[in-house]
Amino acid sequence: MIKRKLHHDRASLSSKDTVRRKKTAKKRDNKNRNAPEPETSNPRHPRLKLFLDYEQIRFFLNSLLQAYPDNLELEIIGNSKAGRPIFLMLVARQVSLPRKYAVFIEGGSNGEDVVSVASALYIINYLCVHASSSTTLLVMDVYVLPLANPDDYELTLYGKKNSMNLAKSFPFRLAHYNINDIGIENYLEVSHKWKENLVIQNFEKLALIKGIADYQKDIKLFVSLQEEGEMIVYPFGSKLETYDTSTLSYVAKIGKLGSEIDFDIGTIYQHCGVTCGTIVDFLRLFSSFLKFTYIIHVNDKQHGQVFRKVPFIAENVLCVITLMAREIDNYYKTQSFYPEHAQNDSLIRRY
Repeated sequence: MIKRKLHHDRASLSSKDTVRRKKTAKKRDNKNRNAPEPETSNPRHPRLKLFLDYEQIRFFLNSLLQAYPDNLELEIIGNSKAGRPIFLMLVARQVSLPRKYAVFIEGGSNGEDVVSVASALYIINYLCVHASSSTTLLVMDVYVLPLANPDDYELTLYGKKNSMNLAKSFPFRLAHYNINDIGIENYLEVSHKWKENLVIQNFEKLALIKGIADYQKDIKLFVSLQEEGEMIVYPFGSKLETYDTSTLSYVAKIGKLGSEIDFDIGTIYQHCGVTCGTIVDFLRLFSSFLKFTYIIHVNDKQHGQVFRKVPFIAENVLCVITLMAREIDNYYKTQSFYPEHAQNDSLIRRY
């Protein structure tokens, strides 16, 4: 039985409650346990107990689609360089009803981030099982691209050298106003890695952009799941300026209230240094329709990638996203002006 549920009152947790839950989280994390799967009476419900390879992920998603046809839609938005279809899933209380505002969750853009892929799959699974009572789905629909970089993911899963990192391969601008404090050597090293990634990953990159662009009218929150620690970071990584970040910071802090993971919060530059070509920077710089873009680093892969942690990580991330989505939903509903051109902007045409 799942021990933690998503509740509306997460944002009102007291500081003592937060400290207590963080201590509980550390104890839970130190226990060598296998977290139980969500309870379900659906006989067609597939099981998610290991890091899955690409074919197993394809089977898992198709099995979920058969088990939950009222709550799940599957769309192929492109193919990898090796010809593997790239899947985008829509999870909703009723997929036949008109669309609401939406969250877009992306996992696996860095093929090395196997925990982020498993977490994205677990989130799809969890939302399907609890669709009728899910607070998340009450607030927004959820698009999940669980495996954005399937070719490199397969290489990583079978112990081969990962070639390219889609997560840091998008166009960027170094700075808008001030580059005095950005070291030349540091920038040259980072930009060289960015250039290597930029050249190769056209198929996967276009598929990811297409998935976002097709539903840009509805998407109000974008989250990329990655693994460089435990952080919630937002633009920018390629410049020092932090204008227009107070709302992004506030929403991230609201989200953190729902988590037993002690996420650090700040700009990409503040927590990761000069970082070129992230998807969240790209979306802020080259589109006008999406204000709230975040990378949630769910795990430090340098310290290991263990599947037994995935349920705990995924449920905490889902709590964070739910509170963020609720705050963003309120933000847009209280706006007196929202430019029409932002909803009709073509991200693919700009790219």
